[in-house]
Parts: sequence; structure tokens; C-alpha cells
Amino acid sequence: MKYFIGIFFSLIVFSCTSIQKKNAQIEAKIEPEFLRSELDYLYRKIQLHHPHLYEYSSKSFLENKLDSIKKSIQKPLSPKEFYPIVNSWVINIKQGHNGVGVVKKLRTKEELKKNKKITFPLRQFNYFIEKGKLYVLKNKSMDSTIAVGTQIQTIDGKNADSIIKILSDNLTSDGYNTSFKRHYIARSFANMYYNKFSEKDSVQFVFSEENKPLSTKLIASIHNKTYKNKTDSIRITDSIAKFKKLTKSERKKIIKEQDKKSSRRQLYDYVDAEKEYNRELKFYNDSAVAYLKIKSFGFGRGKEFYKEVFGKIDSAKSSYLILDFRNNSGGAIADIREFNTYLPYDGNTAWLGDTQVSKKFSYLRIVSNVDDFFAKMLTSPYAFFRSLFTVKKENDGYFVKYSQKKVEPKPTAFKGKIYVIINGLCFSATSVASSQLDSFGDKVTFVGEEAGGDYNGTVAGVYNRITLPKSKVKINHGIMHIQPNHRRELKGRGMFPDVKIIPTIKDIAAKKDLELDWILNDISKQKK
Repeated sequence: MKYFIGIFFSLIVFSCTSIQKKNAQIEAKIEPEFLRSELDYLYRKIQLHHPHLYEYSSKSFLENKLDSIKKSIQKPLSPKEFYPIVNSWVINIKQGHNGVGVVKKLRTKEELKKNKKITFPLRQFNYFIEKGKLYVLKNKSMDSTIAVGTQIQTIDGKNADSIIKILSDNLTSDGYNTSFKRHYIARSFANMYYNKFSEKDSVQFVFSEENKPLSTKLIASIHNKTYKNKTDSIRITDSIAKFKKLTKSERKKIIKEQDKKSSRRQLYDYVDAEKEYNRELKFYNDSAVAYLKIKSFGFGRGKEFYKEVFGKIDSAKSSYLILDFRNNSGGAIADIREFNTYLPYDGNTAWLGDTQVSKKFSYLRIVSNVDDFFAKMLTSPYAFFRSLFTVKKENDGYFVKYSQKKVEPKPTAFKGKIYVIINGLCFSATSVASSQLDSFGDKVTFVGEEAGGDYNGTVAGVYNRITLPKSKVKINHGIMHIQPNHRRELKGRGMFPDVKIIPTIKDIAAKKDLELDWILNDISKQKK
């Protein structure tokens, strides 16, 4: 027993020492010649595995930009200082799935556990950006006087407009799209702010409301006494003592109800932090209109979910279907494949266009993302055989053949009129789904704002991780160019709505849903 206790404490000491060593490396300076060679190394590696590296930026542009950045490095830099320089080149590729890992100090398990019980100040709000201005979209702080729609003027003395500009300059979307950035920054504002600046226990905000003087408020961290993962459990929602007093049949009934509730939460992807479902089905006008919100693709039992909701829509004999894709930043392509089987395809259309990779064995790059040795051993055979049997050479490229499989519509596939609500956060897999829906022509009407991803596809799916040898800065990029079966000449822009509607913060504060209201009104006109 003493032997095992000794090993346990030795592992803790080793882990803490290792973290301290890595944190010291983050601050250690690296000579300019090594930093320049790191950038050359990155370029060589990304050329090898990125199938559409020059889709939006030419080879000469990227190489000139790289040379310019290398010349600007004139003094030793730490990995923490070098990270934004690497990012400044990567964003010029203009691929929204490319990412440079933020270099920041590692935390011990104890520190991570402690932070789970803390809600830091910036995480106590949801945000909205309109014309470069920052607003409160949802207030989760202890100060209930901060209303939805309140403008944030400064954060710890930093101008909010300037913060948005800095974050925007360090972010990229697919091609030349402009609608994605403001939505992504608004959704990820707390994380992006803390990565760029610092995480503090209290933050001073200056707020402004129409026809009111500026107000300065100090928002402190909320320290939760307990941190619970299983919010659906009967052992959390009810006291154990009360539960034990019930009869066996009563306890069984409560557990069954809790299990049913938990199952529904999983199926419809309930988000505890927001207290709402990512997936939702409603009916309007005596079930003539079905409304289906899909805020994420690929989170929780998609096959079962689509079977259930489209079964209900079919039973209700709905003539109209509203698909709400707003704020759906993507997910799994396999989920879209299942979703497609409930759309009015004729059985002769491939569920995707050609999916291209750079090499025959590109799937082996999956292994580069796995740190654990045993996980690498398990992943390698899968990646090898997938490359061997699904990747075929055609002309001058390599393509994944399963994408050419035909869509076979389910018996409950919807055949009526479809409306799709989109906005700038419709990205990645959601862009692909939108483009495919556009292939149905007049059967589908898009309402809202230009989607955030490229209409013609995206480079994602499987990722390659590049770790720079000296600085250890990590860069991720997709290795699969995934295309919808329906494409257009214009590239680098998202799906354009047939009816453009962009709500303001005033609309949202007034709880208006302009896009949904327009659709329901249009349906009423058609009926008349």
C-alpha cells in the first residue's frame, strides 16, 4: 500500500514539475534565425497536406507575406510572443478552419478543478455585435439591473470598439466572407478576450443605455460552492433523505421520469448554461407549418432525432417546413448525410460533391492529433485502412469515394415548401447543408443574413496538427476539401438569402423574431 501511495505522490510531483518546466519554456527567448526557420518549416508542412492552400490567396501572395514577416523578426522572442506572428501569416490563407493554438500557461489539475467552480466576469454575459459596437445579449451576472441591449463602452479601461477590431484582425473566415466574424466574436467573446488579454477575478465595465448617463460597474467572479456534471440526476434534483422516504414504486416512477427527461435532453441537445435546447420542433397554424430548429449538427443521437421529428412532421401532414439554422456553426458531415435522407431528393443525387485530399494516405494525419501513445496505436490501423480503401486517385488528385454515394430518401422525407433561416454563424457543415438545400430551387426560400462559410465547400473533416520544433506552437488545418453537390461560380462567399433580414439589438431586446414573422406572414399570403 505504501508503495502505491509513494508512486501516486511521485506522479503528482512529476506532473507539477513538468507543468512548471513547460511554463518556463513559454517565456524563454528564441533567437531570430530559429524563429524564421520555424515559419519555413510551417510552410513546407502545410503545403504537403492542405488540399486547397491557394483557394483564396495566391501562392505568390502567401510567400511574399511570409518573407515580409520573417524580415520583421529582428530580436529574440518567446513562444508566447511568437504565437501572434505565426497567426498573422496563417489568417492570410483565409480558411476558417485553420487555427493557431494560443500559447498560455498550463494549469495544474487542482487549478483547473478550482476554475470550474468560478464564473469569471466576462463569462457572465452573452454578447451581440452591431456595426462594430458591443452589446449585452444576455445577463447572467448577479447585477440584474444590466438590461439586454445595454451597450458596453469599455472593459477595464479598454475601448470595446477597439477590442472588437483587434479580435477581428486576428480572425479569419472562409474566403472573402464578412458576416461570420461579428457573430463568432460575439459568441466567443469571453474566451477570445481572455486569450488576448488576461483572466481577472473582477473587471470594471462602463455601460451606456439610450437617454441615460454612463454607468460604471465592477463585476466580480461568482464562486460556486459546488460543481455538478449530472444535472439530470435524481440524487441532485431531490434530497436523498426525501427520496428514501418514498415507496419502491414511487421511487421507480420518479427515476423513470428522470430518465425520460434526461433522454429527451440528450436527443434535443439541451445546453444547461443557456437553459435551452439546440434542437427544437414546434408547429404553427394547426400543424400546417412545422418549425425545426437545428443549432448544431452532430451532437447527440442524430439518426434517432431526425427519425422522430420527421415522423411527427409527416403525421401532422405539414405543408410547410421552417428550418432554423441560425447560429449553427457546423458539426459532423455524417449528421448532414442523415438529415439529407429526409429531404425531397430523387434517389439519383450524390449526398456530397467530390471530397478531395492531398495524398493517398492523408488520413494518417489523424494520428498527429493524438497525444496518448496507446490511442495512437489504436488510431493508426483505422487511418491506414480508411486511406487504403476509400481514397482513390482520379486525374491529378485523390478523392474520397464514399461522398459519391446516392441519397436514398426515407418514406417520411418532407416534400412540401421549405424556408431556411440563416445568419453569419452558419458555418462549416451548415454551409454545406444550405448549399445542398439550394439545389431544390423554388421549393426552398432562404431568409436572413449571408451564411458564414463558403457556399462551394470547406477544408475540414479530418485535421492535421503541425507542431513547430523549437517554439512548440501548434497549428491545425483541415485535410479534406468537402464540397456540396450544388456549387456556383462565385467563390469565397456564403449562401445569400432570398430575403435579407438582419435584426438589430433593439429588435432582440424587444423579443422580436423578424425572420420567423416574415415567413409566417408569407405563408399566410400564399394561403389567401
